[in-house]
Amino acid sequence: WNTGTGTSFTLSEATYAASAVRIRQTDVAGNVSSETVMGSINVDQTNPPAPTLALAADTGSSNSDGITSNGQVNVTGLEANSSWQYSTDSGQTWNTGTGSSFTLAEGTYANGAVQVRQTDLAGNTGSPASLGALTIDSSAPSTPAAPDLTDASDTGPSNTDNYTSDNTPTFTGGGGTAGDTATLYIDGVASGTATVDGSGNWTITTGQLADDVYDVTVSFTDTAGNESAQSTALEVTVDTSAPAAPSATLNTDSGSVGNDSVTNNGQIDVGNLENNATWQYSTDGGQTWNTGTGTSFTLSEATYAASAVRIRQTDVAGNISNEAVMGSINVDQTNPPAPTLVLAADTGSSNSDGITSNGQVNVTGLEANSSWQYSTDSGQTWNTGTGSSFTLAEGTYANGAVQVRQTDLAGNTGSPASLGALTIDSSAPSTPAAPDLTDASDTGPSNTDNYTSDNTPTFTGGGGTAGDTATLYIDGVASGTATVDGSGNWTITTGQLADDVYDVTVSFTDTAGNESAQSTALEVTVDTSAPAAPSATLNTDSGSAGNDSVTNNGQIDVGNLETNATWQYSTDGGQTWNTGTGTS
Repeated sequence: WNTGTGTSFTLSEATYAASAVRIRQTDVAGNVSSETVMGSINVDQTNPPAPTLALAADTGSSNSDGITSNGQVNVTGLEANSSWQYSTDSGQTWNTGTGSSFTLAEGTYANGAVQVRQTDLAGNTGSPASLGALTIDSSAPSTPAAPDLTDASDTGPSNTDNYTSDNTPTFTGGGGTAGDTATLYIDGVASGTATVDGSGNWTITTGQLADDVYDVTVSFTDTAGNESAQSTALEVTVDTSAPAAPSATLNTDSGSVGNDSVTNNGQIDVGNLENNATWQYSTDGGQTWNTGTGTSFTLSEATYAASAVRIRQTDVAGNISNEAVMGSINVDQTNPPAPTLVLAADTGSSNSDGITSNGQVNVTGLEANSSWQYSTDSGQTWNTGTGSSFTLAEGTYANGAVQVRQTDLAGNTGSPASLGALTIDSSAPSTPAAPDLTDASDTGPSNTDNYTSDNTPTFTGGGGTAGDTATLYIDGVASGTATVDGSGNWTITTGQLADDVYDVTVSFTDTAGNESAQSTALEVTVDTSAPAAPSATLNTDSGSAGNDSVTNNGQIDVGNLETNATWQYSTDGGQTWNTGTGTS
């Protein structure tokens, strides 16, 4: 027992069992009272430790930067049956905590501003624990604008069409807050992040994408981890497959063969083009390319070597097809010159009168491999020519009616050449009657006996056509000509003929040069040699001498006469002549 003083005593720090602590008093007479027995007592004078506190989620870019969208602070390390308090103003004021956490309002808290302490069951309050600087930000950034496919990645015809052949395309955008995080979503799946720069801009390159159409969105996440709504979607087509080569054909292969690639029409038709594709063509083997429009282009007049003309197409993603390579092409739009045409034989009286019995027209001045046509009706209708000539039918053709033109290998048709007025007459005149030896030349006893001493005899005849030519033949040899007069008659004097018997015929040749058959022959004897003197003797010299030319018989016998000759006799010394008959 310990003597107490005053009215209290102090138990030292310990735990006292029930009845362990007792108090009694003794009065002045020495009487001891009954004991006051106390129950169990726990004297605790030790402050509890500082609790442990931490952000429930440090949602910022770092999990230790104290920047978060979640203001919950978790409190641990509390003694059993203790109470706890928290302060947000560095301990100036305290709020009673409940459970194992409290939530900070949105705002910025300096280092040590947020504190937590505990008070144990004995009422001992421990030292506070504190957090570092905190930023509680639960407001998400504004929704960004749709992302933009960069020009370098937008490989389509336009840098705003969002077609690309880049399967790791790069996107960019603006309107962010420096330090925030831009997150790119491909069809709703996060596919890359970037930190927003000081100008509010960001750039993100995706991982490899398969060929497809994608909806691309972006969100901003601030440094506290608050993520904005995703932007409206940008539809992007990724296409890394080159289109098929286009088709290319001559619009018109106008050449004579039909598939010789020689043409007067340089239009090349382009087919097999993808929807919305662009296409280009080259005329120098692919060294330079021209942008095509529509479904064709036109080559200028020239000869293009094989492989010089090429066509390719570029799809909307910028993929370039294989080239369609054309063979050699000759574009010829120059008309060939007019051919030269002449009668094969102008058989008329003049070799330039256009009157002939030969309807053949020779055609020259034709280009190699050209075709040619002729017309006999001033170009209204045309006939295909072959070889190097054509033959006109018998008839009369006006000036310019007969024309010839040529069409070159490319199908260009030149201006026609023409002939003047023509008469094609291949009908020979009727066979004339036999010629007649003129009376003046028929020096025989009769003017119809066709004996003549004229060695340049003259013949005549009729039955001809005015203007035709009569040709005299002596034993089949042409020996003179004359123009038939208006009455159908003709007269021809031969050249000098030797004494002989001749067959004389005649033919008619019309103005076209058609010669009739020769007439039947007139047999003519040309005899310019005088016959020998005939012999003449008295038939009877009855005189006494016998040869004294004294006779009683005046008969004179005439001998040595040529066959068919006539003879005459004179009795007055040749002053007059009498025709003899017989031989005396």
